[in-house]
Amino acid sequence: MSILILNRVSNNTAPYYEWLHEQAVPLVLLCDSVRRGRVDERYDHVEFFDDWKQNGNIERRAHELHSQYHFTAIVANSESDIVRAAQLREQLHLPGQLSASALAFRDKVSMKSHLQRVGVSVPTFRPVTNPWDVITFRDEQGFPFVLKPRMGMGSENTFVVETPEDLERALAVTAFQDYEVETFVDGQMYHVDGVWAEHEIKFWATSKYLNGCLAYQDGQFLGSLLLDPTMALSQALRDMTEHILGALPDPVACAFHCEIFVDDRGRLTLCEIASRTGGGRVIPTIHHAYRYNLLEHSVLGQVGQPLTRIEIPRPTVYAGFALMPPRPGTLVSLPAEAPFDFVIEYLTNATAGDTFGGARRSVDHFVSYIVTGSSPAEVEERLVTVAEWTDEATEWEDVQ
Repeated sequence: MSILILNRVSNNTAPYYEWLHEQAVPLVLLCDSVRRGRVDERYDHVEFFDDWKQNGNIERRAHELHSQYHFTAIVANSESDIVRAAQLREQLHLPGQLSASALAFRDKVSMKSHLQRVGVSVPTFRPVTNPWDVITFRDEQGFPFVLKPRMGMGSENTFVVETPEDLERALAVTAFQDYEVETFVDGQMYHVDGVWAEHEIKFWATSKYLNGCLAYQDGQFLGSLLLDPTMALSQALRDMTEHILGALPDPVACAFHCEIFVDDRGRLTLCEIASRTGGGRVIPTIHHAYRYNLLEHSVLGQVGQPLTRIEIPRPTVYAGFALMPPRPGTLVSLPAEAPFDFVIEYLTNATAGDTFGGARRSVDHFVSYIVTGSSPAEVEERLVTVAEWTDEATEWEDVQ
């Protein structure tokens, strides 16, 4: 009996050994080589792999190590590992999320097809295999619409097509393999994050995005702030998320990140849902407000530990985060610290002299903040304050 962990993050994000050593079974870690030197050394077995996303030797070694360690559970949280872990569970006859569920959460066409059949509001969508699929969708639905990878991550290679010129640019650079096209939803985006196990939500928190997940394409920061869980909108977002989780093939035990549009008439439409924790600074932001670690409880659920259902109180302090995308150019200088007492975390992801081509994904950033406040409105105001201050306090130089 032992546990196999597929890992792409550093120990400060996911201290798996601290969370799992009391299971009193061997712990085997297969890890992305970019984290070499940044994970705990106390695992019973550790191996590192280059080119993590496409390296089939991870699966090969998982099978070989299974003959020695006899795995009883597999832990995975990164988006790129959801399907890989599900396939390994099936091949090794282990419990947990299997392929039908993993694909329903990863493949946006499969996801929306499942949910449309049970009455969940989703955009009008279509799989894309060639340029004509996009053109006929334009003819039928008109502008604007969205073109994105079916199994994409971080809003990378996503196009909002509003004009014939936008369409021409999208058609020029899109390979059309494993894409989908869908109608544009004009609304504010919210997200619901939590933990699912034993066919119910064990914990949940609702948040509002600032600027949205495509803000990086315009050089704007991505922000998020926690909402009052007792307000009617939070309850509606939670109820829709629970309906979605119950309608998709059961992930058994997982964290979840559900993105939902709300239009000016209060109508809710699903953007997408993932069976893993939200990106950016979602985990520490929620932990600061609720003292609940989404990833830790997801991991415990994946190894079969029973999880307690938490009654969600109104936070005594609200929190939110901001991710500042890099500009195209060379970073000349950035602040060593943030001069605000409401900033509880300021992290730099770059040093002077680094050169960037801009952001490619929604979570790309050179600095990030977590701020607190007495209300969601105050947190929102403070996020805007730190974003504006960062723009003024950071010096960039254009690359010739």
